[in-house]
Amino acid sequence: MKIVRLFAACALVVVPSLLTGCVSSAFKDIRVEAESDPKSNLGAFETYAWVAAAAAVRDPEGQWSPSNLDVGAEIVRLVDNQLQAAGKAKVNTMPDLLLAYGVGVDMKAMGVVENKDTGGYRFERIPKGGLMVVFIDPRTGRAIWAGAAEADVQENPSSDLVHKRLDYAITEMFKQAPL
Repeated sequence: MKIVRLFAACALVVVPSLLTGCVSSAFKDIRVEAESDPKSNLGAFETYAWVAAAAAVRDPEGQWSPSNLDVGAEIVRLVDNQLQAAGKAKVNTMPDLLLAYGVGVDMKAMGVVENKDTGGYRFERIPKGGLMVVFIDPRTGRAIWAGAAEADVQENPSSDLVHKRLDYAITEMFKQAPL
């Protein structure tokens, strides 16, 4: 239960903000950060298991919905690829590390933008998305690493574009994971 509360708290911090663009500049709006517990040795763990996932989507008009892509399954697959490339094994019992992720999309998010004609500012709808991946020590129930990405979201993105942006965000997160 402590793990679920911790994950929920972490996810709420990041979850409103990820996913859009075109290939050459498709990633310039994606901001990625990661933090590690300095007392943890992430390189020492050998096995992991997924323990939680959370999604929050505010899209009442159905403007963001990649048609042929299960975003949750894609996140798990991309993270699994990163961990397995680092020599970590996915197991069903007795893992050294627990994983959780949260993803959110808010198509109604508002932001302040500069009006180039007047030099002033105005509120405008700027859809946002976010992704957080958390590593949890199963012995203590404490988060020992968290990676987060946030970005602007376009309406009706292709499945291929969403895949590429998720891959970019997760790859950049794991560059900051001392595995």
